[in-house]
Amino acid sequence: MIFFQIKSFKKCEGTFQLFHTTVDKTVSRFLLSDLAPDTPSYFRIRTITRPHNNNSNTLESLFSPDLSIVYTRNFPWISDISNQTIYQNSYIDISFSVGDDTGSQQNLNVSALSSNAGLVPLENLIISGSNTSKILRVSL
Repeated sequence: MIFFQIKSFKKCEGTFQLFHTTVDKTVSRFLLSDLAPDTPSYFRIRTITRPHNNNSNTLESLFSPDLSIVYTRNFPWISDISNQTIYQNSYIDISFSVGDDTGSQQNLNVSALSSNAGLVPLENLIISGSNTSKILRVSL
């Protein structure tokens, strides 16, 4: 059995610790989680071959050169909404945009909340639109 071993360390030239071991060598990508935003993380990878019919020893390759990864977190965003005026027994439609620089707009959820439910009940806040263009209808 051949697999990959991945070791990591937070500082270059430090002592690397076991980070992950793949189940076999068919793995061509690996999701890195728990990376600190804007902080370099360092990794080394090697292959390990376990004993099998043609070889009774465990073979370990040299580690790869250090791989440096810096994760830059892009937070979801919402466009500016200026102050609005609405009259009693009427409504106003407020256009705005939302986005996520990672390109996963279909995973964005937009909701509205009233800080004064006596004046503007939650059911009087309706969000419509698709993709990045949204409209908030506020009714009094």
